[in-house]
Amino acid sequence: EQVEHEETPYPLVDDLERFYGHLEQTLLATGFIRENHPGQVMNKLRRLFTRARPESQELNILRGILASIEQQNKGNKA
Repeated sequence: EQVEHEETPYPLVDDLERFYGHLEQTLLATGFIRENHPGQVMNKLRRLFTRARPESQELNILRGILASIEQQNKGNKA
């Protein structure tokens, strides 16, 4: 009996770059990183996600989390 393996879809480089931009924007908006010093934290997070190599679906989950945080943050500022 052969087991078929579906190929796991991984995000394109452009998708990852959009995620990193979204992540940085959210971290700035929440005050987690400072606008004049985002580099070190963002570099470490990029390395972390590069090692983790998230699948497309996992990246979409992370983007959803960021969107949820942004919504909550907007509600708190109103």
